[in-house]
Amino acid sequence: MAPCGPTVWIRPGVASVTVEDITCGRYYDFLFAPAGGKLIVRRCYLFGYGRAFAFREARDVVRISEIHIVPNVEDPISWEHARLHAAITSSPRNTAFDFGAVDGYSVSDVAVFLCHTGFKLGATKREPFLDPITGEKVFFPWGQGPWGSLQNIKLDNCVVGLDCCLGTILTNQLTNGMVHVSIRSQAAMETSEGIVASQAAFLVRPLFAGATFQVQNLSISSFRPSRVVATAGMVHESEGRAFLLDCPSGLAPKDYAQREEAHLEIMGGVISNIPKTHFFAATEKTLSQVRIRGLVHNGVRVGDTPFLFFPVGTNQGLIVLSGRLETHACSVRSEDIVGP
Repeated sequence: MAPCGPTVWIRPGVASVTVEDITCGRYYDFLFAPAGGKLIVRRCYLFGYGRAFAFREARDVVRISEIHIVPNVEDPISWEHARLHAAITSSPRNTAFDFGAVDGYSVSDVAVFLCHTGFKLGATKREPFLDPITGEKVFFPWGQGPWGSLQNIKLDNCVVGLDCCLGTILTNQLTNGMVHVSIRSQAAMETSEGIVASQAAFLVRPLFAGATFQVQNLSISSFRPSRVVATAGMVHESEGRAFLLDCPSGLAPKDYAQREEAHLEIMGGVISNIPKTHFFAATEKTLSQVRIRGLVHNGVRVGDTPFLFFPVGTNQGLIVLSGRLETHACSVRSEDIVGP
């Protein structure tokens, strides 16, 4: 075992384990499960340097609930720690939930305050899962991405809310989610609009193509909490986006799955403190879309008809605006799509 953790190690093949009622600070990786299932984790109060929960593989149901990840697990949050918090959250390893290949996860009642990434879903060769015991960088084929449900999730002040890396035909679902994208990213991405920061509520990677993320009741906002993290930055200041898609088309079908694009289907969305120009960006050849039914922007109801966000360079697409169906045969930007 590495000298810096993990704090809790559930060995391969061990199933039907319950971990509960733990307060822990300064860990590097808090809980690591390389393989197993039927795991229940609940009522944990945490803050550390690496990952809170790292599941390499779990081929059966994992249930996690009542989790609080916040710096004042030891002492009150202070502006004196703003530079320390900046150093911690600057690393992508500072991820609250890192799921490699996890079947049927169920995560509920989670509050995370200050992290780089809230949820990393899947492991690919480009975005591998790091095994803290062996040091191995693990990745999986398409179809073995995690699937399951998230309920009542609050990601308060992060660089990336949900990092969608590897897809499967089964869905990931989020109900009642709040994502506050408020920490600058040290990474950047070349998109069809130019270079933007890799700072987003949803970051969709190439091998998530063919997968669907279903969302109901989503709030995305941005702040500048400089008193608690020195690298604070609102989305428009950092040149981030609410949705950032790096998902080029071209994957061949697998079984019944068509893998030309990823799908973000959102029912009920609120976006605040983010201008329309910073809603969406995508890399070249990305066909994936974000569809929102019922959108409120900065306190103004934009409309109840679906809003589709297309990448710049899209040759054609159907876009609903104010109840009218229009066909566009040109480049479409987010500011062209969303109403006043």
